[in-house]
Parts: sequence; structure tokens; C-alpha cells
Amino acid sequence: MSMIRWISMSPYISCMSIKMLRLAFSSKCSIARSLTTKPTFKQAFNPPLCSMKCPASLKLNGLPPDTDIAVGPNYIIYVVNDDIRWCDKLGNVLAQQDINSWLGDSGFIFDPKVIYDAWSQRWVILFLEKDNNAQTSRIRALFSQTSDPLGSYWSYNFNVALTSGAETLWLDYAALGYSFEALYASGNMFSFTGSAFEGVIRTWNKAEVYTGAGASTVVNRALTNTDGSDAASIRSGHNPSRIVSGAEAWFVNTKGSAGNSVTLWQMTDPIGAHTLAKFNVPVARLFGSAGRSATQRRVARYHQLSLL
Repeated sequence: MSMIRWISMSPYISCMSIKMLRLAFSSKCSIARSLTTKPTFKQAFNPPLCSMKCPASLKLNGLPPDTDIAVGPNYIIYVVNDDIRWCDKLGNVLAQQDINSWLGDSGFIFDPKVIYDAWSQRWVILFLEKDNNAQTSRIRALFSQTSDPLGSYWSYNFNVALTSGAETLWLDYAALGYSFEALYASGNMFSFTGSAFEGVIRTWNKAEVYTGAGASTVVNRALTNTDGSDAASIRSGHNPSRIVSGAEAWFVNTKGSAGNSVTLWQMTDPIGAHTLAKFNVPVARLFGSAGRSATQRRVARYHQLSLL
């Protein structure tokens, strides 16, 4: 397991009116190495209002649909691979947008994730973007500026490609989580051209991304289980309370397609010392001959997802 800490300097921010576009650029350096691509961010425009009903279908062109949902005190956000929808708890659609149109990006965007951060009363929306020809991998992350999901968002564009030897790795199957001080994006890094693989956890400081400041990122990469095998598909926990004194965040992953244990990860002091510990936890067999793997229902012929 290795850790990279990216430290951003003071950003320059220019402002234009109330619906303005704010741009900020920060230099980023790494203890392990330098990256030439800088994270950029801007204030996104407000979602357009509409009067559709929430049970209506969300269109999608990609399979599987990669659905996700977040619920706050008064609002709900739904995401699928193509669309995002804002609803109230009476089932009224307050806004809906095509994801590429909302981001102003014509690239291949996939694996949407959304959470409501109960600690800070903020909404966080994440998309992955990949270009096979250019061998680029990015996270498009949006952080609401207030507790209102229909308000303005800080929009960050992170370069998340890594190198392993001569191979370039791209991020897939991301999971979005939060704790009191930080936000987390875990997932799998696959090679564009070869067989290299890494499990990763990325950590962001909420005090930075929730204010539009330069975003520092800590990357734990090449993560392995207690038996030395690659840790794959690590899920970031939603941590609305401090379970153990000093422990800020928890993560979990299974071990391949079969097995009777999982790896539980404990991150302590994510913004400071950033200590990551792992534990082997015996469980009943979840996959293989004694169980049945889950699939997304009707994926093979389902081109519209009804959110009921």
C-alpha cells in the first residue's frame, strides 16, 4: 500500500455577477511525483425548473443504468448514466437535466454517484469520465454551496489517471462516501492497454471543496487485503457518526467472486496523519456455490429506468 499526498497552493478566483462563472486554478504537487494537469473548478449554473412527476422515466443510453439516489431532509436526487433529477418528498420533479448538457461536456461520462452529507448539510454529485484514445481518466465532482440542492455548486474536474510501470490506469466503479471532516472516492484502477490493476481511495478536505478553494487530494493506492491479494471494488462508507473515538471513516471490500471474509478499512485523522488500517472480518459466504450473485434487474433489454 502506498499513499500520495497532493497539496494545492492558494487559488486565483475571478467572479462575475450572481450567476457568474467562477474559475480557479491551483498548482498541485505530489510527495511521490508531480502531475502536470491541474484541477479546475467553477460555479455551475442552477438546474432548470420543470413540472414533470417524479415516477416518470429517466432516459438512458448506457447499460447497466448505474442508478443512485440521495435523500436529504426535504429533497431527493436521482442519477442514472444519462440523466439527473431533483425531486421533493411529495414526488414532484423540481428539475431534470441531461448530465452531459449540465456539465457542458461531450465526453463519455458514466458511473454517477450522489450523497447527502448529513454532517455539513451539503449535496455531492460525482461522475467519471474516460477517453480511451487520449488515455485520460477524470472525476467530475460537484459540491453544493448550501443545503439547497437546487442552488449553485462548486464543480471540480480532477485528473485521476495513474501510471503503473509503462501502463496508464483509469478509474472505474467509484464509490462516494463522507465523514465529519472529509469526502472519499474509492474504486478500481484498470490499465488502458495491459493487465495492471490497483484498488484506490481518494480523500478530499471538506473545508476546501465546500468553499471552492484549491483542492488537496490524498491518494491511497495499490491497496491489498490482509492475505496480500489485490483489494478490489472498495466501497466508501457513509459515516454520519463517530463509531470509535478518533476513527473518522470506514470502508469495506469483498475478496473476489468467492470467499468467507471481507476486508474492513479504518481511516483515522483523514486530514492530518491520515492513517489507514485494515482488518480481516469473517462472514457467511456471499458468492459462489453457496450463494447467488446479484444482477441489475432486466438490464439486457431495459433502456429506460422508471424510478417509482
